[in-house]
Formats: sequence, C-alpha cells, structure tokens
Amino acid sequence: MEKRKIVTLVGFIAGSLILFFAIFFTVAHFTFQYYEGEKVFSKSGLSISLTRDFKEKEVLEYTAYYSSEKMMVLTLKVEFDGFDTSKWNPYESACYDYAEKISKEYRSLYPSTTEIITNEELIYFTFDFEQSGKTYKYLLATYKADDAYWQVSFGCEKRNYDALQKDMISYAQSVSIGD
Repeated sequence: MEKRKIVTLVGFIAGSLILFFAIFFTVAHFTFQYYEGEKVFSKSGLSISLTRDFKEKEVLEYTAYYSSEKMMVLTLKVEFDGFDTSKWNPYESACYDYAEKISKEYRSLYPSTTEIITNEELIYFTFDFEQSGKTYKYLLATYKADDAYWQVSFGCEKRNYDALQKDMISYAQSVSIGD
C-alpha cells in the first residue's frame, strides 16, 4: 500500500510541475508577443507601424515623438503655407526635391550628412549628431502630403545603428500620410 501512495504522490507532483510550466510558458509567450507585436501610432495625418515597446511622448519641437529603449522616432509636419513661394514652391516640388533641400541645410550643420538615398520608394539621408558626450545616428525620411511635407527621423546611438538600420527602414516604409 505504501508503494501505491508514493507512486500517486510522484504522479501528482509531476503533473503539477507539467501544468505549472505549461501555464508559465503560455503566459510568457503571449506577453512576449504583446510587446513585440505591431502597434500603429497616428497623429496629425501621419500613421506609422512600430513595435509595442514604443511609447508616445510630448516634445514641443516635433509633431510626434515615439521612443523605445533602443530607438527614437521624431515626426515633423512642415505645412506648405510656411514656405516663401517666391523662393520655393512646395506645391510643384517633388518629395525628392524637398529631401535635397533639407539635406543641404543639414549638411551645413552636420558634415556627416549623406547624399539622398532612394530605396523602394523611400527617400532618405543619414547624419550624425552629438549630444551630452554621445554620438547618435539618424535616418531622416521625407514624405509629401497635399498640404505639407513630413520629416520622419529614426535615431539611435551610432554604435547601434548597423543593427537597427533594417528596422528603421521597415518602420519608414510603414508610414502612411492622410486622414
């Protein structure tokens, strides 16, 4: 009889452990999926798909600002009404022309600014920026709406850029403009 109680107790303990680990790994799996899954952020006519670990923050200089532990995304809407049309006509200029215009301005401030890169309908350039003793690298993509240009900058510490560039390009390609 004693042997039967021991076998029953061992079976109960083994079954409990199996059930515990099944519940633990199921919860861990869905938690991981939640944080790694996509989330669409929208503001002022621009939508972008990022991972759920991005959080929106208010930064006065930008239309929207999103950040995670590894990356920041800054969006800036530049309304056509703000341009002096005698020097630049935004209604007739292409998105590439706008990217060229602002990359020249950036180049005067940040010598590391690259030439315009076009990649699968994406128009962008990169530049380095130093702040508080750290060097950051940004990928700045441009978009054109009916009433404004958009600048969407993806930034991270320069030492992490190569590992994050593919994600930045994927996020940049997810941008949609419109209400």
